[in-house]
Amino acid sequence: MSHDRKKHIFEAMDEYFKRAEFMVERVFISSWDETAESIEPLYNITVGSSEVIVTVDLPYVNREEVTLKLPADDMVEIYANTKRRITFADMGVRHRGGQFKSYHTRIHMPVSVVESGMTSKFKRGVLEIRLPRLV
Repeated sequence: MSHDRKKHIFEAMDEYFKRAEFMVERVFISSWDETAESIEPLYNITVGSSEVIVTVDLPYVNREEVTLKLPADDMVEIYANTKRRITFADMGVRHRGGQFKSYHTRIHMPVSVVESGMTSKFKRGVLEIRLPRLV
């Protein structure tokens, strides 16, 4: 086996382990930032032929406290302060202690979207964002 072929095999193995490490981190990293007292909200993405609809669960939030940003054409950033500090017990979680006062997430879109046509509505703790697809 030549020296170049060995090098190629080790490069492939290195890339494989980097991808595996990234996937493990993505699965096991906590969605709760204890120092910022922030938690990642639950969300759903629906891709249509002309638009992308993102629904986000934001219980205990007033609409005025929600901030939306599009840092890239395939990403939405959401930040929202809660009405008060929320404990995990308030949410029905008994096996973990802690509290949070805001929601924060960066959602990667499966397709590129346009910020100029973005609309949103907030009702009963659910935020719905409609973004036109980039043509």
